[in-house]
Amino acid sequence: MASLAKNSIYNTLGIVVYVLLMLIITPLLINAMGDLQYGLYRLALSSVVNYCFFLDLESSSGILLAFAD
Repeated sequence: MASLAKNSIYNTLGIVVYVLLMLIITPLLINAMGDLQYGLYRLALSSVVNYCFFLDLESSSGILLAFAD
């Protein structure tokens, strides 16, 4: 039970650190790239992440169906 609590704390801490770093890095990226370039960068990044999410979603259901048989 202690490892579950410790892992939960580490997971939450990792999310908090990520959000804080993004709050610091985002204005720096906007200044370095410009508004339009940053917008295109975020659009491309979100497209890749969403595409990978859908690929993972389909493969996991296929694997579950294979194990169910």
